[in-house]
Amino acid sequence: AYALVLVFDKEWHFQSPMDDLDGQLFVALLLVLEGLVVLSAIAVATSTRIGQLMTLTICTLVLILGLISDYLFGSWESQSNLAKICYVIVPNMHFHWIADALTQEHPVSLAYVSMVTLYDVVEPIVGEIADEYEAAPAPAPLAEGGKVFDARISLHDLEHQNQIDLPAGKGFETLAGFVLNELGYIPRGGEAFLYDGLRLTVLEMQGRRIARVKIEKIS
Repeated sequence: AYALVLVFDKEWHFQSPMDDLDGQLFVALLLVLEGLVVLSAIAVATSTRIGQLMTLTICTLVLILGLISDYLFGSWESQSNLAKICYVIVPNMHFHWIADALTQEHPVSLAYVSMVTLYDVVEPIVGEIADEYEAAPAPAPLAEGGKVFDARISLHDLEHQNQIDLPAGKGFETLAGFVLNELGYIPRGGEAFLYDGLRLTVLEMQGRRIARVKIEKIS
């Protein structure tokens, strides 16, 4: 389908496929393909023991849970052993879905693809990829005067590393996505808004992309 779209422009006129060729979309397609391979492996394994309908149901459930595992399990893994176990067992399919990065014009490197591929291969054998001897850094509360963040930071990391709880939503899991969702439009540098006792200020824009955001507590 993508190859067919390349030969037409937005006015449905024929064009050279090289005019709109975007390497990042090929990276996205590769990651989606790897995700399908993971689901296929699960389907093959389950189909040897149960029927076709239950296999399809299990694969659909794994896909849905995998896409929201950071929110559903990752946010609670430090408080619940069950959530921690589920976070390790359920494949994190969100690694394969980079629509948020593409819409925010964040380049996806081959290093990230390699990391996801390693995760797909190693995670089912040894669990979550992490250094078990490395102590997790203690969460740092928001200091007086606030703190400036790269807008690409995930809301999950924002909460666990800085004790700032901002809810993820449909289609976004980054600070930039949260700001866009709250404002409802692409902001200009310097714009600010209040949320749950916090002031969020867009410090820097790079084109249409939010680059840096300052978060500070308000009394």
